[in-house]
Amino acid sequence: MNYSIIFENFSNWIEINYFFSIFIFFIFIILYSTFSLPGLLLFWVFGGFAFGIFASFIICLISSTIGCFCFFILSKYFFNKFFKKKFKKYFNRIDDLIKDSSLEYLIIFRLIPGPPLMVQNLVLSFLEISNYKFLLSTFIGLQPIMLFAILIGNKIN
Repeated sequence: MNYSIIFENFSNWIEINYFFSIFIFFIFIILYSTFSLPGLLLFWVFGGFAFGIFASFIICLISSTIGCFCFFILSKYFFNKFFKKKFKKYFNRIDDLIKDSSLEYLIIFRLIPGPPLMVQNLVLSFLEISNYKFLLSTFIGLQPIMLFAILIGNKIN
């Protein structure tokens, strides 16, 4: 099977249906981030491949932030009571440690590439942080790894 023909046809379809494909990609990244499924990095690479650096970075950053925020709200609503009972003393210690400069710690936590996105979102949803701090730390913290992935995808193209 000749993969170069498939990629060329796919690229042609994206060029013909550019705004529709951006919209579909935007919605897909929101849904994928909402469920915090593994492999989001690969879709960021695909975005760099399909849409270029600038457009893909804006699309991925906004849609990933919205999706992570949806997961944050849902996990606060559904999982918070269950996990807070089991790990109350640990979360209270963490809340006490980050109380004064929580935004800086949250951004650093987002910059760490090790923990999966689902784990990051779950842990942050159990802490006593505001929605604004979560959105800002996600918006800033995801940028370096996202830009790296998008640049790789753009180089593949």
